[in-house]
Amino acid sequence: MLPLPWKTYAKCFKMGALSAMEYRVDFFIRLFSGALPIVIQCYLWTSIFRNSSSTTVFDYTYSQMIAYSILAILTSTVVAAGFEREISTDVKEGSLNKFIVQPISYFYFRVFKFLGDKSIRIAVLVVINAIVIAILHVTLDFQLMWQAVIGFLIVIPLSLLLNFSIYYCISAISFWVIEAWGIFATFTLLAGIASGSMFPIDIFNAPVQRVLQWLPFQYVIYFPVNILSGKVSGVSIMSGMSIQLIWLVVFLFVSKLLWQAGMRRYEAVGG
Repeated sequence: MLPLPWKTYAKCFKMGALSAMEYRVDFFIRLFSGALPIVIQCYLWTSIFRNSSSTTVFDYTYSQMIAYSILAILTSTVVAAGFEREISTDVKEGSLNKFIVQPISYFYFRVFKFLGDKSIRIAVLVVINAIVIAILHVTLDFQLMWQAVIGFLIVIPLSLLLNFSIYYCISAISFWVIEAWGIFATFTLLAGIASGSMFPIDIFNAPVQRVLQWLPFQYVIYFPVNILSGKVSGVSIMSGMSIQLIWLVVFLFVSKLLWQAGMRRYEAVGG
């Protein structure tokens, strides 16, 4: 990878931020499109708890489960990648050509553009989460510790970078498959289940949970959201962050190998 010309990549970051603000209506439509899943989740878990003889289900209290369901959907909307289709188009149409002949790394271009876009979305997420938590505190007596807020704010950037590295690896399939959109959609669905964006992974049986614990996806959504909902604290936060960093290094290394192999196949047509 090329040395970092910081002014150039600062412009990439700004480009991402401006793109997020330019398409803010689209962002809010996607964000509030999660309203229906939230309503369904709340109705589902309310029915389950109402018909349960215990005050906890899957080791969650009612307020923790409702908080998790809402916060997981909001967080998944913000940390979503989305650039894999852009990369597929760049490969197919030859737009990678300019990154070959110019002194700019495509990897760093994508990283800084992604972070610029997410910087705006995280700011919005923090505000919306604060409103949601305040409502939950009033309606369900949901308790939030300031340590949990700090832990979440520290962990969420690592979740973003981890999700970026995962999808950057997956995007390399575009060098071998011309139309990879179906693969991306299938992977996103399975990753959403494994990350806990739909349900906490505690609902699965023990064998499935053991498999999921060996995968990186839970550290994108399940782990940070459980910090905010009070299920994870103290040493467990530090342990989870260490695992996030390990997976991040692994995927960055794998993505480098995949892209090196992919570029050897790249024909540089179009552009």
